[in-house]
Amino acid sequence: MTATEVALAQLNTLLDEYNTFKHNTGTTQQNADAAKMAYRLQAAIERLTPPSSSYRQDLDRSRGTRYHNSVARMVGVAAIAGALRDDIAAGWLSSVIELAHADTYADYLAMADGLAVQHYKDAAAVIAGTSLEVHLKALAAKESIDLQAPNGTPKRASILNDELKREGVYSALEHKQIIAWLAIRNSAAHGTYADYDEAAVKSLIEGVGNFAVRYPA
Repeated sequence: MTATEVALAQLNTLLDEYNTFKHNTGTTQQNADAAKMAYRLQAAIERLTPPSSSYRQDLDRSRGTRYHNSVARMVGVAAIAGALRDDIAAGWLSSVIELAHADTYADYLAMADGLAVQHYKDAAAVIAGTSLEVHLKALAAKESIDLQAPNGTPKRASILNDELKREGVYSALEHKQIIAWLAIRNSAAHGTYADYDEAAVKSLIEGVGNFAVRYPA
């Protein structure tokens, strides 16, 4: 199943259960079941969206709402889940995935930046360079570029960089800059630490971050 199909299947199952359940509430046990249903819907929203999305922001606001019972809370969370399901069905899943990837990507670059500030330039270079490689793979997948070589082995980041440039995803100048960034990462990974300095690592972190913003995956 594709990512879209998986997301829709999860949300449809939960919302079908919700629609069946919401007409049969009232007893103490049913209210307890409503609370469980609300938590399951909430977990699905959190699983499928990044913190910066409007769905998650609405969910966070709902946590501060004083509902008179668990059924009311369930209805509120189900409305958010329903909106998410409809948007995914309308073709918005790629945007959700891009946002989620961007949040994760920012976390790793923040980690690399923290290490660089503490003068751990080599570890910072490895993390930033690895983040770049992961982003190149995600960008290639978005552009329907095969991530495997004909022999079944994963393509190197340098190969993906070549193919992304060939497909016109970004310019020759971006391609050349990525080669330089990957060279720093490779030097750090192979222990040739004299090939670069702290300034180069800081430039790597900032440059990779800006690249991810210009070319979201």
